[in-house]
Amino acid sequence: MKYYILTLLLTFDFCARGQSQTINVDSLVSTISTIGIFEPDDLADKITYQLQTDSLKVRAIYYWITQKVAYDCESFKKGNPIQYKGDNNDYYYKRVRRTISNKKGVCEDYAQM
Repeated sequence: MKYYILTLLLTFDFCARGQSQTINVDSLVSTISTIGIFEPDDLADKITYQLQTDSLKVRAIYYWITQKVAYDCESFKKGNPIQYKGDNNDYYYKRVRRTISNKKGVCEDYAQM
């Protein structure tokens, strides 16, 4: 019985600490200005520079994308086909830069970020 209660208390403590870290990361990301940053690496560095663990960095990037990038319904409705020209890596890089600068994109843009 003692072990059950101890396990329950430790689990509750762990969950509470994890939730407060997430809230703190979300609050921190909300205050960071990313105006004028269009390079994906620079953006990631700016968003995560105060964070130590990979899980907090992932949360920060996830939060920024979900809060700052809107779904581009107009592009979706147009149904523009994907045009691959030249190097595919260059194409994806340009697409990510466009999404960051416009702050909107479709499903593929979210996935590429």
